[in-house]
Amino acid sequence: MSNEIKQRYRLFRRGWGTHNCEDTESGKRESLETKGKYHARTLVYRMNEALRQPQVQDQLKKLSAGIFGGPVDKTSAYMREEVDRWAAVIKAANIELQ
Repeated sequence: MSNEIKQRYRLFRRGWGTHNCEDTESGKRESLETKGKYHARTLVYRMNEALRQPQVQDQLKKLSAGIFGGPVDKTSAYMREEVDRWAAVIKAANIELQ
């Protein structure tokens, strides 16, 4: 998990001077709402650094949460696989809604 998210976010600047970040996995772009290059670089650096921390990764694992993004079809396929997987578990265990 740690190496694949090493540089999850990247910095870029719009033509009018506002700095933005892009999630390199999902392609989502978001304004950092600053024109200051130092502040923008610091924000992106800290976002990437937070995701590298073992404590953050451990907490995400404890929550069974993962950091992922990407095109809608990739996310939809993942969600469909999870629904199918858990539906099979529920059926095999004969679990019924009460």
